[in-house]
Amino acid sequence: MAYEYIISFGTPGWLTTYSDEVLRKIESLPTFVDVAGNAICLLGFEDRDREDRWRFDIRLFLRNDEDLIFLEASAQPASIQRDLTEFINWLDSRTSMRLLDDDGEQIEGVFIRD
Repeated sequence: MAYEYIISFGTPGWLTTYSDEVLRKIESLPTFVDVAGNAICLLGFEDRDREDRWRFDIRLFLRNDEDLIFLEASAQPASIQRDLTEFINWLDSRTSMRLLDDDGEQIEGVFIRD
């Protein structure tokens, strides 16, 4: 099931200030595979050898000018869930943030801190 989320930061300019650190954190995740243009790609370990497998399960877009991270997911196997949880918890430990759906509505009870 595909979905899109937006990670929005409570401190204006936070992502611009820390974008290099955020990128390094994403690149350290075990499921990180590539930076393709402005898309940061994560690929789960499950069924990686399948010939018809997409080259990513999650794409992250750092939008410094909008101070948000756009997250586009085509699949969320267990390895992606673990890395995404680690990444979101890492962000949450550094700044205030909100997780929004693709309509900009706050997702209650999931990785949200004011």
